[in-house]
Amino acid sequence: MTRSDGGRLATADRGFARFEGLDRFDPVAA
Repeated sequence: MTRSDGGRLATADRGFARFEGLDRFDPVAA
């Protein structure tokens, strides 16, 4: 998953991570 626009994707990635059941995964730190 590319994050060329991390600022906008941050919120979306968090929602996706929760949807995938990876709540412990931090997209911002990745």
